[in-house]
Amino acid sequence: MTFEILIISGSLAKKSYTRELAARVGASIQLIGGDVTMWHLDDRPLPFADPTYHWNVDSYPDERVNEFVASARRASGFVLASPLYHGSYSGVLKNALDHLWMDAFSNKPVGLVSHGSSIRLCGRPIDALRQVVQTMYGYPAQTTVATCKSDFTVGDSGELTLVESGILQRIDRLAGEISALCASLNPEIPKEDEGTSA
Repeated sequence: MTFEILIISGSLAKKSYTRELAARVGASIQLIGGDVTMWHLDDRPLPFADPTYHWNVDSYPDERVNEFVASARRASGFVLASPLYHGSYSGVLKNALDHLWMDAFSNKPVGLVSHGSSIRLCGRPIDALRQVVQTMYGYPAQTTVATCKSDFTVGDSGELTLVESGILQRIDRLAGEISALCASLNPEIPKEDEGTSA
């Protein structure tokens, strides 16, 4: 049985460093056997969370919210990706999390990654998200990844590529940590080094 990771990207920018960072994390998780669902909030926006459904999220009268909640229920773990907004994470990511039930991360690892304009500030969203994850009973991964513009190259047509080798190594370490946590928190998921007997 494989592990399923829901990656929620909280950037609405058309040229999004956060989106590229989230994609690289997803690719690393897939390389070690994980199934990845990418939920980019620019492609699949969610309506404002309605407190009427706070205690019964499954009855929300919106098909996309229902799909988002179902994806979260299926997930063995999560990755939350956010750009830096006024010293914290983005409002669209907060709104997405507000659609979930209060212990949606219970017994699940949550990887935290962020992007900011400067190396001194790029990790601020992670600091804020860590408390949210713990409040929702999740296990924030010890390895975090924060990028700034100098970690990327820009192609002739404007495409962004994450190239900083140290960051790419941290992404691989984060993917491995999420895999190990999924296996330890969910006993039905086999550990990476476990084989089957012939």
